[in-house]
Amino acid sequence: MRKNYICFMTSPLTSVSWLNANLGSPDLVMLFTSKKDLSNSLSEIKLVPGSRYFDLKNVFSDQESPYPNTFPSPGQFQSECQKIGINKNSHIIIYETEEIFNGPRIWWMFKAMGHEKVQLLDGGFPEWAQEGHQTTIGTETNYQKGDFIAHLQSDSVIYLNDVIANIKSEESLVLDARSAGRFSGSSPEPREGIKSGSISKSKNLPFNEVLKNGKFQDPDTLKTLLTDLNPSSRPMTFTCGSGVTACIILMAAELAGYKNLSVYDGSWTEWATENKLFTE
Repeated sequence: MRKNYICFMTSPLTSVSWLNANLGSPDLVMLFTSKKDLSNSLSEIKLVPGSRYFDLKNVFSDQESPYPNTFPSPGQFQSECQKIGINKNSHIIIYETEEIFNGPRIWWMFKAMGHEKVQLLDGGFPEWAQEGHQTTIGTETNYQKGDFIAHLQSDSVIYLNDVIANIKSEESLVLDARSAGRFSGSSPEPREGIKSGSISKSKNLPFNEVLKNGKFQDPDTLKTLLTDLNPSSRPMTFTCGSGVTACIILMAAELAGYKNLSVYDGSWTEWATENKLFTE
């Protein structure tokens, strides 16, 4: 084991220099993701050596849900993690092949399933390649079965009825990661049949405002952004179109030191489809 290998993470992020120094360390598992569906091109992609594909859309989402990217059951998540060789003691590093998008969602999923040893690679593969570190083409697809166990943290995920109840109680601040236009209703939603707008009493923090040059803004900047929106430091629930970019601003909140954070998993797609009372 290399001397600077850590087994307990204090930040959601790790650096390219740390990963390079610890490449090949025991228990290190690197998962790559992309906004694009890479499932049919795994033999052609340039990657960090030893990386494994985390197929968020086709494997790690509830395929029976009518809504996109729905959080899977603990049983499904556990089984699929074991198939790609993830263990109870794995130190998981997630990285994007391009810009930040799915990575924070995957980080949050592991945290919600009770796995603390997980981090996002700040700067992702673009920074890894830019700094001239070793790369490879393609990835393995068969792994020795892991012993990962999922323990759902029930307060990590919020559902439709919880959000409806919160409109009256205002116990939590609901923060929406969509663009200002979609939030205000002045720009269309990308999904056919879904109109734009926002959940009553929610506020808007477009996910690109917490990012800069392919990385997260510094913690002080993030703290300022969030304090302006949440001066009383209420618990926060994050939403977006389908629960993915919501996790970008959730990670920003954790980087800024906030606790009591959750995701409304159905997000605007479910809200606009199911809860007509608050969208008309």
